[in-house]
Parts: sequence; C-alpha cells; structure tokens
Amino acid sequence: SLSLSLSVDSEIEVLQSIYLDELTVTHQQDSECPWLVSITLYPSTAQDCDSQYVRLTLSLALSPQYPVCPPRISIHNPRGLSDDKLQSVQQCLQSVAWSSVGAPVLYELIEKAKEILTDSNIPHGHCVICLYDFKEGEVFTKTQCYHYFHSHCLGRYATHSESELRHRLQERKEDKTLNTKLAEVREGQDSSNRNPYRITL
Repeated sequence: SLSLSLSVDSEIEVLQSIYLDELTVTHQQDSECPWLVSITLYPSTAQDCDSQYVRLTLSLALSPQYPVCPPRISIHNPRGLSDDKLQSVQQCLQSVAWSSVGAPVLYELIEKAKEILTDSNIPHGHCVICLYDFKEGEVFTKTQCYHYFHSHCLGRYATHSESELRHRLQERKEDKTLNTKLAEVREGQDSSNRNPYRITL
C-alpha cells in the first residue's frame, strides 16, 4: 500500500508539472477516496479562447487501491454539450480507465477528454434568437458565459434593438413636446379663468 501511495504521489506530481495551475488536487487522508484530481478542460484551439465552444470539469477520485482500482470519474459544469454527448464522454473515459487497471491512467483520461472536446467543438443546442440548431461550418458567437448565437442573428437582433430604441426615444421626445403644449394650454385656460375685473359681492 505504501508503494501504491508513492506511485500516486509521483503521478500527481507529474500531472502538476504538465498542467500547472489548471489542475486542482485535494488530499483527504480519512476519505473513501483520499485523492481528488480536478481540471477544467477546453478544446485544443492553440489558446484561441474565442474558438472554444465547449468545456467541462473532469474530476477523478482515487481510492487507496488506485491504480489497481480505476478512478471514479465525474463530469461537472459542462457547457455546450448535449446530455447524450456527456454520457458518451463518461462511457469512453470509463472504458479507458478499466482497460488500464493496474497502471497510471490519469494523464490518459485527461487527454482523452480534451481530445473528445476538440472533436466536439461545436455547441449543442440552438440559437436562442432563431431557435435553429448550430451546424458545422456556421459562424456563431459565444458569450463569456457560454451562450451561443448565429452571428447573423445577433447582428440582425442588435440592428433591430437599436432601431427600437431610437423609435422609443423619438416617442418619448414627442410625448414630452405634447405634455409641454398641454401644460401651456392649461396655463392659458387658468389665466383666462382669472378675470381681473370680476367683482364678487
């Protein structure tokens, strides 16, 4: 068991040298799974963040028997991936883990998940403006919070919104002018009601 613990320490040390601050490792001695390795993964796009349309956080929980027992794999905070795709990723990673029982597998799991994300780097779902699904080759825009729009839909929406805003501002201006004229008319009526020659007995 001591040699297993040393091999886990060595494997995690290697992972930390590769992934640096991207990797989070927590160690709780008295836990059922004393090691938890987590990393948020994006598609390989040569650091072009604007071209990363999907992501997920991969967590690998290691029991004291690891690598004899495979890690428990869980996926958190997925963005741009369908439930079917997530299930497929989970199954693929489980298969990799079970096929490597007895050997270090954490690096392989992380890289396999990243490879799947790279191959699936088109958002699942639909444009919230036109409600059509995204297709490969279409130009779309991603917000920082991973909401997606066809670029042409977003452009039309922005143009329409700007036009609506101008229209509303014009209406307000016209309402103000009308209110000013009404106030002037009322003032005129009030002053005509005040007859300086009226005599009260």
